[in-house]
Amino acid sequence: MIESDLNRIKKAINKYSVISFDIFDTLLQRKVSTPSDVFDLVEKEYNKLSSIPIRGFKQIRIEAELKSKKQSLTEETNIYSIYNMLPYDKEVRDLLLQLELKIERIELSARQEIKALYDYAAFLRKEVIIISDMYLPVGFIEEILYANGYRYHSKLYVSSATGVLKSTGNMFRFVLKNTGYRTQDVLHIGDNILGDYICPKSLKIKSICI
Repeated sequence: MIESDLNRIKKAINKYSVISFDIFDTLLQRKVSTPSDVFDLVEKEYNKLSSIPIRGFKQIRIEAELKSKKQSLTEETNIYSIYNMLPYDKEVRDLLLQLELKIERIELSARQEIKALYDYAAFLRKEVIIISDMYLPVGFIEEILYANGYRYHSKLYVSSATGVLKSTGNMFRFVLKNTGYRTQDVLHIGDNILGDYICPKSLKIKSICI
């Protein structure tokens, strides 16, 4: 992100009392090219530990997530439901889950230019909140955020817990209803054109797609 873009966003932050950030590919970034590449690393690590190797875990894991979402009674699923869909014994599933979380911890790091915006909002004593469409547990995400220096937000909303998504607009409705924020007081910053720009904008929330 170029300096002029950062300055433009800082000027926008100045105007709003509540600053909302997306997490993945916004506050945090992975070292791998795509999120599903994590599953290749899970398979590799598992096969180092097990005498009975697995093959094709990436596709199996992707299909389990799709199946879990399809069967969910809400707009989102969670990692435990996803892993219950895997065609392995419980002992194998549990180890794979532990490995996925371990690898996410290793792969995720702060996106420094966006962290600078987060810190700027905190310095100005804005109310900083974080909103994410993600199947990972809230506590795990909070741990990763804290480890990467994100310690000043007042609230964290994750779809695995709320059951609603940014990409439908319902997460933003949920946040507004549960906080009493006025739409004109909120600025949302994220990387996804639908979930972080079009949906909040449709609710009259100022949004910036980075």
